[in-house]
Amino acid sequence: FVYGCTDSTAINYSLESNTDDGSCIPKVFGCMDSLACNYNSEANMSDGSCTYSELGYDCDGNFVEYVVGMEAEGGIVFYVDETGEHGLVAALEDLEGTHKWGCYEQEVNGADGQAIGTGYQNTMDIVNQGCVTVNDSIAAAQVAFDAEINGYSDWYLPSKDELIEMYNTI
Repeated sequence: FVYGCTDSTAINYSLESNTDDGSCIPKVFGCMDSLACNYNSEANMSDGSCTYSELGYDCDGNFVEYVVGMEAEGGIVFYVDETGEHGLVAALEDLEGTHKWGCYEQEVNGADGQAIGTGYQNTMDIVNQGCVTVNDSIAAAQVAFDAEINGYSDWYLPSKDELIEMYNTI
């Protein structure tokens, strides 16, 4: 007698066995990736059915965190700070027209921040100056400040470092 699993559909079938010893392990197909939403802890054969949550969301569709590259708050996340609680979003579309960055032949008080987190204040400094550009057109800061994109109206021009971060991440 050669004891072992004699069920040819079992995962541990033994061709040499001629007497079943009750050790057969049935094949259980399913998702074997523990990070997948439909993970099956009993599966011992992958069937390619694994599904995953959308970036920044859990398997139930609940928001869990902002992640660079995800669409959120009317745009695309391009920066999240080390705490994971603060970040920056770039619009998914450009504003119409061509606009000068700031005030034409006028010095703007402030608007000199370059670091991440200073774009909003720079924009406000230009907007509060109340200046216009060449041919009396509206400054880019005012156009961004007035914009409503995807239901959001809190847009502003990026600082130098914010623009670099946008370029590097998205």
